[in-house]
Amino acid sequence: MSSLTNKQIRELMSEFGPNPGFVLNLSRTQFEEFVEDTIDLDISETEGSNGNRLKSLLKSCTDEQVDSLIAALRAL
Repeated sequence: MSSLTNKQIRELMSEFGPNPGFVLNLSRTQFEEFVEDTIDLDISETEGSNGNRLKSLLKSCTDEQVDSLIAALRAL
């Protein structure tokens, strides 16, 4: 579980999800592949929008995984 606060998660969601439910301009499949390539986690069975899935990842992943995911998203 990450050590991010709710405020930090909201800020990251705002940074990567300019529209609710979206993560940058990634399709569902692109986001799933991105997450798997970045932190070796299969989220294809996870329900919900990309935005909701990102929020869940930010809460449930380790700090190391979250850091890798954030850095990779910022590099896109």
